[in-house]
Amino acid sequence: MTHLASPHVPIRPEETVITAEHHWQDDPSIMERMNYLTYDYLTKIAIALEGWAVLFQDPADGRYWELTHPLGHMHGGGPPRLCNITADEAGRRYGV
Repeated sequence: MTHLASPHVPIRPEETVITAEHHWQDDPSIMERMNYLTYDYLTKIAIALEGWAVLFQDPADGRYWELTHPLGHMHGGGPPRLCNITADEAGRRYGV
């Protein structure tokens, strides 16, 4: 899990998973960062056919990031999760 003082922090090279799963209700800066990354920083590439996952690309390093809501039992799928995926995975899942 990533916890940073400012929510407007780009993705660091060592990050592979960014999630709000554990502290999203206690720390609003985590959700602020997720919103910043998905609305202002990352480039949206594709939406999965079922509509529950979105593929983004980091403009700084070209890495692919998949946005999911893996806690399906919660309302709205629960808190968001960004996971770095390979170009091969992006191609298989999204046809890019």
